[in-house]
Amino acid sequence: MAPRRIIALLAVALLAAACGSDPASEGVAPTADDDGGCPDDLAGPLSSWERVGFRGAVLLVEGGEVVCELGVGTADDEGTPITVDTVFSIGSVTKSITAATVLSMVDDGLVALETPVAEVLPELAGREATVEDVLRHEGGFGSTHAADTATVTLDEALALIAEEEPLFAPGEDVSYSNTGYTVLAAIIERVAGQPFRDAVRERMLTDADGAPIGGWWHGEPAAAGPRAVGYLDGREVGTGDPTAGPRWGLEGAGGIAMTVRELAGWASALDDGELLSPGSVELATTAPGGEGETVGWVAAGPPLVPEAGLFSAGGGGTGHNVVIGWWPDADRTLVMASNDDAMRAEALFERTVGALVSGDAVPEAPERGEVDADVLADLVGEYVVEDGSLAVLDDDGAAAEVSGALLPAVLPLPDELVAAAAEHEALVLEQIEVSDERENLEEAIGELDDVRVIATVFVENELRTHVAITSTDGTELVAWFALEPNGELAAAEVPAPPIRLLLSARADGSLAVVATDGAPNGVALRPDGDGLVVVGPDGTELRLAR
Repeated sequence: MAPRRIIALLAVALLAAACGSDPASEGVAPTADDDGGCPDDLAGPLSSWERVGFRGAVLLVEGGEVVCELGVGTADDEGTPITVDTVFSIGSVTKSITAATVLSMVDDGLVALETPVAEVLPELAGREATVEDVLRHEGGFGSTHAADTATVTLDEALALIAEEEPLFAPGEDVSYSNTGYTVLAAIIERVAGQPFRDAVRERMLTDADGAPIGGWWHGEPAAAGPRAVGYLDGREVGTGDPTAGPRWGLEGAGGIAMTVRELAGWASALDDGELLSPGSVELATTAPGGEGETVGWVAAGPPLVPEAGLFSAGGGGTGHNVVIGWWPDADRTLVMASNDDAMRAEALFERTVGALVSGDAVPEAPERGEVDADVLADLVGEYVVEDGSLAVLDDDGAAAEVSGALLPAVLPLPDELVAAAAEHEALVLEQIEVSDERENLEEAIGELDDVRVIATVFVENELRTHVAITSTDGTELVAWFALEPNGELAAAEVPAPPIRLLLSARADGSLAVVATDGAPNGVALRPDGDGLVVVGPDGTELRLAR
């Protein structure tokens, strides 16, 4: 199962355009004039987050005018600066565009919200979900049906989906579903009578002059422009493959790429009513009860955010993370993108959105003390225990890579998550047995002899349980698993790479661990003879030898 980032801040995305308009001629409006820039009182604090791992782009637009456009850090290890015209994979924000494409076809009378999925896709005969059920993640489809990076045709994808049992009767529950949005992509292709990507391009991703807006990270039509290299746990994961495909394990649910300027421009076109009818815009912007899932976005307000708005976010194995906040009543759009999971765009968004919306002073990143070379030299090396390791590195100023059994010491769980983590661990073990995951693991390493929990951590706003897996021939590996709210497997990485964390000097000579939200987490590393001591937030000590 390929790693997938669950949209942690809020959920998915979609939006809008005018009834009866010609998408090829109307297209997506520009965000604002190109004079751009960012005032010092915003640029300084936002840029400060580079010292704790953020690199990416920020764009804030109000009333059709750019308030701040800013690139922070580099797009690659060669030092290419990031700008608002750097291309990022937008991950699950793709779902917003897929959903908007469906709504535009509803506006044109090509399909109805009440249309049964099986009426358009006879391959899914027996499925009772309607188009609207699937748009709202209420169709009973599972999380995923194939790996994001697998070469899968449409026919193969539908065959895989048809084999799955519904999770629940349509409309009786909500379960975030990549598979459901691949079903919508298939409906778009069948109803439009043209390839899914061509239909999306014509209806959603073409500007007023007929020029393309964005494109796809993998395959064609590719997003034009300079791309940010993605980084996961310090590993370079590339800039996409234009020759890849077909990828119907992901189509409709992810895969689109664009700049923050283009994404904000697309939201502006939705706001201006250029892409959908007023009724479809209302579906996209209104949640039952005022908060929660709309058709493609998540509506939220205080205390999560200071002012009610619409939000979407996405990431994945590309190393990129993108989040967009849209406040239609205030005519405000905020987009952030990152290319390194040392600190993701969602983490910066959570830390700064309140100030950016209210006009208060934007918080600066915690200071990252320069590490003394002699102290670092004493610590550099690898410390290994059963089922785990910690490596101290002298790059990025100072960094640590942690895996397996040492994760709880370096990334301790908050007290309020301990009980949830225990339940999570039990469910992960159960899901490995009852899902296809055991079969997948045995294909990788042979017949399984033992599967046991090593540790659970809270990373990127989700619990991840790390599991040690041993085959009957003695092959061993460690993998992590995350769950959907309904307990189904949602994401995994097999094998699990170490988690990379930055280190910061403390006044007492020890090194503070900087968590992936950009702040020290209360854990410190201290030299101890030929080893080191991991000091927890409560003062507990764990001594490790090289």
